[in-house]
Amino acid sequence: MSAAELTFIIPFLIVGGALTGIFAGLFGFGGGTLLVPLLYEVTRHAGIPVEAQMQVAVGTSLAIIAPTALVSYFGHKKKKVGDEALLRAWRVPVLCGVIAGALLAAYVPSLLLKILFALVCGLTGLRLLFDPKGRWKLGSDMPEGVALRGQGFGIGILSALLGLGGGIFSTMLMTLYNRPIHQAVATSAGIGVIVAAPAAIGYMISGHQHTQDFPLWCVGYVSVMGLFFVAPLSSFTVRYGVRLAHHFNKRNLELALVVYLLLIAGRFVISLI
Repeated sequence: MSAAELTFIIPFLIVGGALTGIFAGLFGFGGGTLLVPLLYEVTRHAGIPVEAQMQVAVGTSLAIIAPTALVSYFGHKKKKVGDEALLRAWRVPVLCGVIAGALLAAYVPSLLLKILFALVCGLTGLRLLFDPKGRWKLGSDMPEGVALRGQGFGIGILSALLGLGGGIFSTMLMTLYNRPIHQAVATSAGIGVIVAAPAAIGYMISGHQHTQDFPLWCVGYVSVMGLFFVAPLSSFTVRYGVRLAHHFNKRNLELALVVYLLLIAGRFVISLI
């Protein structure tokens, strides 16, 4: 990479790292929804082949989310608002889904990943915007047995494919099953801990044949440069996001989330045109 490219990329990663931590703490997820678009822009300017840009953005996002999610989870755990029983029930099926998604990543077209990413962010944002009183429900409480494990597997596979750490899906599901937004946010931080590290390792393995071909010091589909500049800052700033989350009331937190998700969805829609 040229000096001009590095002059653009490094400050971009530093600012993105600081914001990623704040969003991850504030929403219980958000690290991935901010990181993937940010890292996608970096891959475009760094000479990553077009067909692998989204995979590198997703894999690196997951590697960065791992330590950030851990700090976010323990920060929320101190508030004692998360659902530890649900986390234990989802742990194994989420992990199985993560392994499947990470192995599939090398075979899924980058264009499809962009479309799925935009849909997930956009639909989640619209649901929160047009259902402020929470009338749209799938049930009065979370299901049990096979249905609950199936949801966990789905969270894992989609999270690994899209680099989202799992929180966006678990937050949406929990609120659809009548769980309070603050409990959903706190529990979702724990999902990120289960998802991110094994998924990142899967991306390193599935993209191992490209390690020597990509810039950004890549190990498979994970950029060591991105991890080095972003992870320390995001792990540091996540505590401030956690504090902010517990100063918002329910509707204000949801509206902040709506704006954020629709902006991210719009960015990816534009990239498809």
